[in-house]
Amino acid sequence: TNLSTDLTVHRQALEQAKQDRDAAKTALAAAKSELASAQTVRSATSERLIGLLSNPNSVKMNERMKVLLSDFGKDRNRGSFPAWLYRELAAHKIDPRHRVSWGEERHFESSAKSFSWAGYGSIEHPERHFIAHSQYSHNDVAAMRVFVSNTLSPEQRLHSLVRRISGGERVGQDDIQQLCAQIRNYGSFLSKMDEVYTRYYSQAQTKFHKTMDYVMRGMGTGRRRGDIWERAAHDITTYSNILHIMLYTRTHSRAMQRHLNSVLSVITELDAANQQAQDLASQVQSYEQALERHHALISESETKVRQVEQAKTQAQQALNSARSNLATANTQLTSANQAMDRAKASLSSATAEREAAEQLLSQASTHLSTAQTDKARVASELLAARTTLNQASTQFAKAHQSLRATAQSLNQAGEGLGSAIDLHAEVNVSLNQANRAQYQAKAAIDRAQGQVD
Repeated sequence: TNLSTDLTVHRQALEQAKQDRDAAKTALAAAKSELASAQTVRSATSERLIGLLSNPNSVKMNERMKVLLSDFGKDRNRGSFPAWLYRELAAHKIDPRHRVSWGEERHFESSAKSFSWAGYGSIEHPERHFIAHSQYSHNDVAAMRVFVSNTLSPEQRLHSLVRRISGGERVGQDDIQQLCAQIRNYGSFLSKMDEVYTRYYSQAQTKFHKTMDYVMRGMGTGRRRGDIWERAAHDITTYSNILHIMLYTRTHSRAMQRHLNSVLSVITELDAANQQAQDLASQVQSYEQALERHHALISESETKVRQVEQAKTQAQQALNSARSNLATANTQLTSANQAMDRAKASLSSATAEREAAEQLLSQASTHLSTAQTDKARVASELLAARTTLNQASTQFAKAHQSLRATAQSLNQAGEGLGSAIDLHAEVNVSLNQANRAQYQAKAAIDRAQGQVD
């Protein structure tokens, strides 16, 4: 009963473990499917971000900002700037009335195509103007230039981070958040530059118009040009340069801000996709571990079920063997009882025969006594005694035969039967007594024979 109960319990546990395993398999398959989708989204978002950072317009924007942050703050000659910068500057028409373009030399010196901020007290250096009207320092400007070169340029820090994420590497949230904070800081820097240079543009534009009107009036009168007029002509060139720089910087800083907003948006998407993929990967790993535990539990339950089934089979075999042995023992007990009944009958017969032998022995003793007192009748008495002794011997032989039969019956009854053992002991006692009586009779006969002789 206990084995059957244990077997039922273990089978129920095995069935439950199989159900749990199937549920874990289903959950694992679903999690893997979700993980594959999340990885696809992550890869697509990574490629979109890399494409956004690597497309020619983005690369050009980075190059423009590096030039703006490194070159416009210094006095340079025209040969120190990229040719594309002059082409782009020349494309800006800053004054609808006079149509003055960057580096226009129709009326002024050839120095119009150079950056020269020194020597003109009324014209403020653009970078110094920005530092004076913002919370940023020259070191901040230099740091922004390094950030553009080391982070946003192709195959630099941001590209490397994106490719690590796309490759499934676990990237810490701190790295991503720190990078996003730096990009936002860069965007705030550009926004402030736009704000400061917009005001500076308005101030310089007013001075440019006044100076241009003064120079043009002087040219129209035909009067001799003096130092003031020459200074004003140079100021026009410098103001024109400043206006172009401000307009160029403002235009492309705004474009860069829009670009950075797009980059931040995609980074946020990538961060979310990466976090989801990592969470799902952890979930898949957890499900796989749970599935392994379920497999181990199933194996353990199957082992226990087999062990209990084997124990139950062995117990049933032992029970069948015990039942067979019990039947055999019952048969042997019946046979032993029958043998004991026969032994009792033999014992009764042996007892009667012994008693008869004892009577005969008594008679023989009487005859011997008579023979001793009456020698005349010794011969006849001796003959009678011998006859009686022969009869007693015959009777003793019968008793011996009965006793042997009794002993055989007692042996068949088995050692475990106490009553048969007691009877056997009584038979042995009787047999010993008969033997002694026979011995005594034989000795008496021998003595009588000696007297006759």
